Amino acid sequence: QGCGNCCLCSNLRQKQYHFLNEPLSKEEYEKRVSEFRGSYAKMEEMRGKWLQLQKDMIHRHANIVNSENCTGDFIENSKNCLDCYDMNESQDSRYVVVGVQVKDNYDCSNMYIKPELCYETLGTIEVYNCAYCLFVFHSQNLLLCEYCFNCKDCFGCVGLKHKQYCIFNKQYPKEEYEQLVSKIIEHMRKTNEWGLYLPSSLSPFGYNESLAHEYLPLTAKDANAQGFSWRTVVEKKPEVKKTIPASRLPDRIEDIPDDVLNWAIVCDVTGRPFRIQKQELDFYRRQNLPLPHAHPDERYDRRLRLRNPRRLWARKCMKCGKEMQTTYAPERPERVYCEECYLKEVY
Repeated sequence: QGCGNCCLCSNLRQKQYHFLNEPLSKEEYEKRVSEFRGSYAKMEEMRGKWLQLQKDMIHRHANIVNSENCTGDFIENSKNCLDCYDMNESQDSRYVVVGVQVKDNYDCSNMYIKPELCYETLGTIEVYNCAYCLFVFHSQNLLLCEYCFNCKDCFGCVGLKHKQYCIFNKQYPKEEYEQLVSKIIEHMRKTNEWGLYLPSSLSPFGYNESLAHEYLPLTAKDANAQGFSWRTVVEKKPEVKKTIPASRLPDRIEDIPDDVLNWAIVCDVTGRPFRIQKQELDFYRRQNLPLPHAHPDERYDRRLRLRNPRRLWARKCMKCGKEMQTTYAPERPERVYCEECYLKEVY
């Protein structure tokens, strides 16, 4: 934090011109870094050093800053947010993933700009008192609604704008609306439907096609056991006349010919072919970056694997033995410290 011109470093504060945590002169630092630029082999060597650094460095039990009584990860300027992730300027919430200025939310995700009193809802901007909803903006008092904007007092509606007192997209007088909603909820209680988000059986997608699978991976057997569908897709590789294995690409970016745009590169990991676009090649050349050897999907998965799961485990600080909640599972080998021990170590 507060660092500049640092490469392959960890646990530094207010430093510059450091390489592998070693202080260098500006000239020596730039020389060391330049040795790795432009070469795929050197970049992979650097990546290996970085992955080793991840194992050796001290890890903070949670990235929680300027917050009170919060658990989870990546929380800033918040209070009383438990089991929450990627939150800032929020309070009095639990099981919320990604939120800005959230208040009194429970079991929600992607909640932005003052969502208040929401339950089992995903994707909002400035809403109040909404439950079991998906992508509702600037609205209030919505139940089981999707894609409704600037609406109030709606039940089971989809795709409405500037509407009020609607049930299944039909408008009612206020008194009749309130009576019908009460009757519907009473019926749903008898059928054990009330209090739950829309069932997974209504989803047109398989679990393995969803973002949920990326953050909370399941096997096909486990997904089916939990009521999710699973779609087996056999990928048909595109028919490409001109291909080149990634391993045969020139090592340095300055040696990559323009003709690479006419070839499909075969991924080192998956064997899937992929193309390089002209704008992409121009970017790599400007930034002196080597050409990637992995398919874009593989690169995405690789980045995702670097992130800790959005789940908490009880674990002891490896410095003082204090109990703490962290996204590092107990069996993981990293050195994980509680807040007090971590701060003592880095300052």
